Amino acid sequence: MAATGWKRPFANPIPLPGGRQLVTLEDAAGYIMKLPKAEQNLGEWQAAIECLILVAEKNGPTMMARIGMMKALNRHVVREFNPDRKDSNQDPKRSWHWIEVLILSLAHVGLRRGQRGEGHSFHVSAMGHLVRSLEGQQS
Repeated sequence: MAATGWKRPFANPIPLPGGRQLVTLEDAAGYIMKLPKAEQNLGEWQAAIECLILVAEKNGPTMMARIGMMKALNRHVVREFNPDRKDSNQDPKRSWHWIEVLILSLAHVGLRRGQRGEGHSFHVSAMGHLVRSLEGQQS
């Protein structure tokens, strides 16, 4: 039987610096929860948290969570424009734009469905929801 919820594996594990890999949604959530609070509050990590929650709880595609995690992990990487590429007429700044729009749109839909508590900021609600989801899954 295939794994469900937070136990679902990524189609391709997410490589981390140092050789470790994130294999499941639960691994990715645990990785984020171990980050310093200041880093957890960055927009890239908040989007990754929302993606993980939507994928785990709404049975979304694991690729969405993987993309969110990869964007957060590689937020400092600047993509270099290579004029020798065959598709050189494409704007290099727009290459990830559609993925970012999809992630943010899905995160917004999840928030509109009651995932954000009254009076809480986006990042506090997302992190709290992630922790509650994992705690409920472990009991």
